[in-house]
Order: sequence, then structure tokens, then C-alpha cells
Amino acid sequence: LLSGYRGSRAVDFTALEDIVARVAALADDVPEVSRLSLDYLNARHDGADVLGAHIRVAPAATSTDVGRRALT
Repeated sequence: LLSGYRGSRAVDFTALEDIVARVAALADDVPEVSRLSLDYLNARHDGADVLGAHIRVAPAATSTDVGRRALT
């Protein structure tokens, strides 16, 4: 569907990549964010929008590593 379906245009993959990169940066920069839900993400041929978001904040978990955080 993202690449086009039955004559519709493909979505703007650069815009989707930008949203993913921004969410990753938020997770890395603000460790207090314990949950993030994007409801809804509207992807079009000329861009992408997040129409709503819910963020849960909690005390940051203590970490013994000094590197970047990673999803497991």
C-alpha cells in the first residue's frame, strides 16, 4: 500500500523516515518517556502527518551502559 495501489501514488518515504528519526531522537534524548503512541500517522504522496500522540512519562530507568539506548 505504501508503494501505491491500483493507480494511487506512493507515499513520501522521506517524510516517513523523518518521523521515525524524530521518534528515535526523542527516545534517546528524553529517557523519561516510557511509552509513545502515534494515533494516527497520515502518509501521503506529498508528506506525512501525525494526527495525534500520547506520551507516558515515568522516572528514567537506571542504566549501567554508557552507550546509546537501544530497543530490545
